[in-house]
Amino acid sequence: MRWVAKALLDYMLDDARKGGLRIVPVCPFVRKQYARHPEWADLFTTAPGENP
Repeated sequence: MRWVAKALLDYMLDDARKGGLRIVPVCPFVRKQYARHPEWADLFTTAPGENP
């Protein structure tokens, strides 16, 4: 099931990039992945590891 969450996250990141959107990381899985990928910081409303 984890691959489904990863596929959805990849789609969300791509959609945010294309649409100029910013993500509020409410989902624990998204927050954990974001903490591992600080290079995504331009797509999120918080710093890596920070709660929204």
